[in-house]
Amino acid sequence: YTSGTTGQPKGVMVAHQGVVNLAYFMRDSHQLAPLAKVLCFANYVFDASVYELLPSLMFGCELHLATSVIQRDEQALLTYLNEHEVSKAFLPTALFNYLGDKLAGTSLKVLHVGGESLNPLAQLPVETLFNQYGPTEATVCATQKTVLPNDVSIGAPISNTQLYVLDEYQQLLPLGAVGELYIGGAGLARGYLNRPELTAERFIDNPFATEADKAKGYTRLYRTGDRVRWLPDGNLEYLGRNDQQVKIRGYRIELGEIASVLSAELSVQQAVVIDLDREGSKVLAAYVVPADGDVDTESLRQSLSAQLPEYMVPGSITLIDQVPLTINGKLDRRALPAPVWVSEDSYRAPRNAMEAQLCQVWQQVLGVEQVGIDDNFFRLGGDSIVSIQLVNKLRQAGLSLQVKTLFDHPTISTLAGVLSEAQTAVEMLTEQGELTGSFGLLPIQQWFFECEWPSPQHWNQAFMVRLPGEMAPVDIEQALAALAAQHDCLRTCFVQTAEGYEQCYLSVGRQPALQTLDVRGVDDASLQQYLTDLQRGFDYHAGEVWQAAHLTGYADGSARLFFAAHHLVIDAVSWRLIAEDMRLLLAGEALPAKTSSYRQWVETVRHYGETHSEEVAYWSSVLSVPAPELAPVALSEHRAALSPAMTSALLSQAGQGYHTQVNDLLLSALAVALSETFGQAENGILLEGHGREAIDARIDLSRTVGWLTTMYPVRLMSAPAMADTIIQTKEMLRAIPNKGIGYGALANQLGQPLPRVSFNYLGQLSVGEADALWSLTSEPCGVMVAPENQSPLLLNINGAVQDGTLSFYVHSRLGEAQGAVFARAFEQALCAVIDTACTQAVQGGIRTASDYGQGVVSQSQLAHLQQRYHGIEAIYPASSLQQGFLYHQLSQPEDDAYCVQLLMDYHCALDVAIYRAAWQLATERFPVLRTAFDWQEALLQVILTPSGAGEPDIDVVDISHLPEAAREAEIRRLQQADRAKGFDLTQPGLFRLTLIRHHETHYTLLKTEHHSIADGWSGPVLWQAVHTHYQQLCQGQTPVIAADEAYARTQQYHLAHQAETEAYWLRQQSAWEGGNDVTPLLTHPVNLAKIRQIDR
Repeated sequence: YTSGTTGQPKGVMVAHQGVVNLAYFMRDSHQLAPLAKVLCFANYVFDASVYELLPSLMFGCELHLATSVIQRDEQALLTYLNEHEVSKAFLPTALFNYLGDKLAGTSLKVLHVGGESLNPLAQLPVETLFNQYGPTEATVCATQKTVLPNDVSIGAPISNTQLYVLDEYQQLLPLGAVGELYIGGAGLARGYLNRPELTAERFIDNPFATEADKAKGYTRLYRTGDRVRWLPDGNLEYLGRNDQQVKIRGYRIELGEIASVLSAELSVQQAVVIDLDREGSKVLAAYVVPADGDVDTESLRQSLSAQLPEYMVPGSITLIDQVPLTINGKLDRRALPAPVWVSEDSYRAPRNAMEAQLCQVWQQVLGVEQVGIDDNFFRLGGDSIVSIQLVNKLRQAGLSLQVKTLFDHPTISTLAGVLSEAQTAVEMLTEQGELTGSFGLLPIQQWFFECEWPSPQHWNQAFMVRLPGEMAPVDIEQALAALAAQHDCLRTCFVQTAEGYEQCYLSVGRQPALQTLDVRGVDDASLQQYLTDLQRGFDYHAGEVWQAAHLTGYADGSARLFFAAHHLVIDAVSWRLIAEDMRLLLAGEALPAKTSSYRQWVETVRHYGETHSEEVAYWSSVLSVPAPELAPVALSEHRAALSPAMTSALLSQAGQGYHTQVNDLLLSALAVALSETFGQAENGILLEGHGREAIDARIDLSRTVGWLTTMYPVRLMSAPAMADTIIQTKEMLRAIPNKGIGYGALANQLGQPLPRVSFNYLGQLSVGEADALWSLTSEPCGVMVAPENQSPLLLNINGAVQDGTLSFYVHSRLGEAQGAVFARAFEQALCAVIDTACTQAVQGGIRTASDYGQGVVSQSQLAHLQQRYHGIEAIYPASSLQQGFLYHQLSQPEDDAYCVQLLMDYHCALDVAIYRAAWQLATERFPVLRTAFDWQEALLQVILTPSGAGEPDIDVVDISHLPEAAREAEIRRLQQADRAKGFDLTQPGLFRLTLIRHHETHYTLLKTEHHSIADGWSGPVLWQAVHTHYQQLCQGQTPVIAADEAYARTQQYHLAHQAETEAYWLRQQSAWEGGNDVTPLLTHPVNLAKIRQIDR
């Protein structure tokens, strides 16, 4: 009988064949020999006893049966092993993790462990350690690995055993991809006793069986329910059970991953994590066995916070002496003590009405159960398209916000602080009321007409919205009329002139009649033909550009609104806007005021192209990527999709590994798939974006319906290591000027051919819908583009997340077979990218160069900084004054001109510990107190996190024993000695404090700092903060530390306006008649090679 980890023990019919196969494997690999002394530790009701008893007896070993006392008393076990000179044993992993080095002094030479995850070991306690894995259904043992230091894999299959890592569709997964383990071979049991339904569910036919397998009877596989992945060395890594995943705040969490991170801490010998119900909510609780002495649980908590997303940090960490085990060697949850809950959970609730309102909207839009004020919008699965939805929801709630503000302030705590003042200083450009008149085209519309499609009238987008079944057609028709009046693009016609096409707003009035259809009795083919006919012939010359239909008769009582429009007037973002506005109109609510009009955006993009001609060189270099020499063949269609679990990992966790957005990871996978398909590491693609970029602060497109898509070339590079591919792709995308908005406006100045691969990710089409009604559905909408409108592209890839699953549809002209190869390669690359990113997220997310501002630091210089410093908060170019200070320090290191000292007397009693704490709080508050400098390449100021910078340097000197007259001299000596130390500008915290005690009510503080971190005006601000914190702490209050953002905003402003500032001063310089050469004033030779950037 199984040990019943699922709560329902099952009788497993293990055959003699499996036991014999196991016994011979044990004999050959473990050198079982007559009279070898073997410990049988397991209780006879535990399946491991089969592993211990039968092979030992079959080959004449001396078997030592452990009593219940030995099983439960570690000292009794260790004593027995030595007294009886037992050399081989099998122990449950949980017990071994606890005993650890205590086994080193015993007679054991060979030890086997299994049953749970093994903690990494720096040093092995026995000569040979085997980590084994196997369910009862595969005769106890299916894999084995000889353990090396810090190695926790479960190894490769034992003799006559087959292992498969499969996805949820039971398809083979590539190296590194996480899936479920299936086992076949000689050890497979016959099934479950008197449980035919369960047997059929867990034991399945082997679709991969060869003729040789069938001859041996290896025709079945057992579904283990265990999550694993293949490692490059051919071994398996065990990642936990599927049923060990729990859902916390809407996120699926693997408890074993958290326990693994905890166990890697030096102060932790063993750790387990469980989920509990607390006050109606699921929470995580960790239990830790200290490695030696006591453990600081707060330090553990901080370490977890640095390595895991906040929703994976346990709400309690409780210290225990030993992990309680059942008789079978498994964790005994019931014997764990009650958790010790920390005073503050990682979740921070809203503190005021504004934050509460923001949390509510985020939960609705993102589809998560709970949002805290420190949660990052993009780490919760948000993307650029979802951000537009969020802005719309906030506007409906009376909060004015631009999408760019959300990108700059992605947490509610920071967003709420700027929301009330956001956009108040900028008057938005809008056009209210009914618009008329003609205007030009956006570049994407111009591209459409230049393509000269055979059937240009049939080039559409269409979607379905789930409606309540009781909606009356007349109400829907009235709502559609109001919709067309609000969104002027739905009343647009296109007129050909001598200069080309232009578009014109038509007056409100005429609109297409609402079509109706009861789908009961209509088969799928007939329905699709009906929907195709509705959209087959839009006449955009006459302004007939959309059609709607009301579909009723669905089995669940709901209805559908089918909406099709010519692509010239609509894009995927518009789908959501139309669906939301129809909901409001049919609920009798008024629509919000219009945002900027489409023609205002046309003019904005035109102006951008005229003022950004310098981008031509950038786009020309991107287009220089050689394209594969392939002629397009017949069109074929393929699908690449992720499982819901993989999709969830992509949206929630993967982005934390390298601080990426979803598109960064998707394009990383595409880079790998294209490299494998075309055989070249570098490939060009056409990337489609939503196009609603913040290039003019006066333009708001969050509620503008129309075709605003951008299409621009991108260079993708596949690196040998997946992590490097992700980083390269992310950095390349961040370097694109304004997300490609200028390419279309400048395309007429570029003569190179475009890439022949197109990629478009539409985002999450149904994310966060609180109610299934009014949501976009994934149902097919007929033929949206006429078959004869064939694209010359080799690959056209379009995808979205719908109903929790990411799917891409690949239109290929590579040939049927080659298209299928690409689709499979893309799917496998997606899994590998997500797995790499999630693994990095668990180990601790790393930042890349673009996270510190575009062009501020190179990736190579950042890697150097990350090796030197632990925890980099921000990086900025050194200011001109700071550059001068560094230049002086390097050229004249003995000159202390920029060493600033101050003495302050306190004529009162001081609590030194509290005074230290007050300075620590000031260091956390003011970033400049955590600053260092680097000049390996560009000259940079590097601001560390509070934990990375460490505690401020405060020495305490007692001079109370000196005569009064000698104290002043001693202070001067201390002052001179401290000044003589100078400063290493590469080390953070360029200030030192010496607290000098005269007597109990008289102290003098000596503060020595380098001028590069503060000016004279900073002093009063700093002292006020320190003294306020000190008084609050003395009174038992908890100071509220609001990080000072003024310095960061100033640096960001300088960075954003650097080109503008330099242009101004160059104009001023042109008026100068000449300059004086001050080189002779330098008294020391200067090695200019030490500094890569010196401004005048």
